[in-house]
Amino acid sequence: MALPVISIVLPTFNGSRYLEESVESCLNQSFTNWELIIVDDASNDSTPQIIDKYIAKDCRIRSVRHVSNRKLPAALNTGFNLARGTYFTWTSDDNCYKPNALEVMITALSKDVTAAGVYAAYELIDEHGKWLASESAVDQKHLVLGNFVGPCFLYSRSIAEKIGCYDEELFLVEDYDYWLRVSRSNRMIPLKDSLYIYRTHSRSLTALKQREISKLHAVLLIRNLPCIKWLSPKQMLAGWLSVASILVQESEWKLAITTFVKAFKISPVLSFYYLIKIKLSDRSVLSELV
Repeated sequence: MALPVISIVLPTFNGSRYLEESVESCLNQSFTNWELIIVDDASNDSTPQIIDKYIAKDCRIRSVRHVSNRKLPAALNTGFNLARGTYFTWTSDDNCYKPNALEVMITALSKDVTAAGVYAAYELIDEHGKWLASESAVDQKHLVLGNFVGPCFLYSRSIAEKIGCYDEELFLVEDYDYWLRVSRSNRMIPLKDSLYIYRTHSRSLTALKQREISKLHAVLLIRNLPCIKWLSPKQMLAGWLSVASILVQESEWKLAITTFVKAFKISPVLSFYYLIKIKLSDRSVLSELV
């Protein structure tokens, strides 16, 4: 049996409400040479029955189940350890691909063999499927301000083997950590095409853990910024100021001052200028530097 070109990992925990829509969006892809590995992270709702139904329906779908709940990064590692494809991606049990998502991404990545991966624009909907907004894909340099890779991406197996596993100690920010590690010495390409539907709802981790996620973003930037050698001085400045502003919000004054000093050494004038601008508005003004 020929190996699949793309491996999709779909972690789920008690995801029965939207799981069928997510799986159907994989089945409806115009690019058909894929495998779907569903990782059931010890669900106790009807998720196992839904998974069984789809395994019986399509031989490209496989599953593995954790005996106990191990959280998202561990589920991703379980799935990718079983992956056979040349290219990797993962999706969530409450989100959906648009029908041409895999085709557009694999075409773009195949045209530029020097790129580590691609990532796409996407749509935001609410829990009832109502459209909320569109999000564009911006250059990877914006990673100094946050996880701008977004939820729709495709990257090569060779990069995955080079970068290693998702960090199981970084639940909530495992993806941001991964993209920062990739970006240290690799290039990812943003795509203008909107290829994904991202659902926001009150039970989503992003909604429930926003403050914790923000604090972890600061930790990851402190760890990774010095290792991203291709950043311009202004981009590095934006990164350090972003970290400092998060730390101030969390009353981590000592570390905030240490971080601000790093920015100050790059440009004293711009450091104070943007420190004032941040106070008058928010961290989004730092995008001017990127």
